Amino acid sequence: MKRLLSMLLAAAMLLTLAACSPATLKGAGTGTAAPSTQEPTDAPTETPTEAPTEAPTEAPTTEATEAPSDVSLLGAYDAESNVYISEMLSASFYPDSDWTVYGAEELADLNGISASQITEEGAAQLLKEEGSALIVFCSADVLGDSINITYEKLSAVNALMISEENYVSIVSGKLEEQLTEQGLEDVQVQTGAYQLCGKTYPAIQTSGTINGVPIQQGLACVKVGSYMVVVTVTLLRDDLQVQDVLDLFVPMEG
Repeated sequence: MKRLLSMLLAAAMLLTLAACSPATLKGAGTGTAAPSTQEPTDAPTETPTEAPTEAPTEAPTTEATEAPSDVSLLGAYDAESNVYISEMLSASFYPDSDWTVYGAEELADLNGISASQITEEGAAQLLKEEGSALIVFCSADVLGDSINITYEKLSAVNALMISEENYVSIVSGKLEEQLTEQGLEDVQVQTGAYQLCGKTYPAIQTSGTINGVPIQQGLACVKVGSYMVVVTVTLLRDDLQVQDVLDLFVPMEG
């Protein structure tokens, strides 16, 4: 189970890391042409079965700024109430009792840093140096399902040019090959949309098997200033859908 969890996490991280590849986005010093700022027209039109049938109708943001300085990157977890508050998403996450939210030491281990760096300053530095960071990881105690939130720090150029729709198009085009390299078999990738806190966001859903175990993954992409916040759900059971898990996020009070 530990090896399977490691493979699932690696696969989930690919969903975001693929998009920040220097070979993919302009502004990384490669001279590669940037993706169009228009919404993709050649993406698959089918949506995940549990996802809404229509993609977002709002036009992509043409300008982006840093997230407000008073907004917490890490958010806060209240173990007594079993609720995680994400100021970046303006959402509260209420996991069921069979889910465990990783603490600072476990989260640091997944990010390859020391627990002392799990601070607001540490998160900002990690994003500056690495370009992405795993901010939240939550796993089901028995079944091995997981939820994670990853931030992608966009360059000044990409923050202006990359919309949520562009991001999904870029990532989905690379996923099948990269997930296969991670050990997934029978990989299928499609784009669509998911609901998060009552709003519709561009999304990707993948499916496949690991060591014969069926797996489904879904991610919702939310652009917040110069960050792309990616909520990834990984499921090994067939009695639960990605949207069911995303429905555990509710708008933050106040």
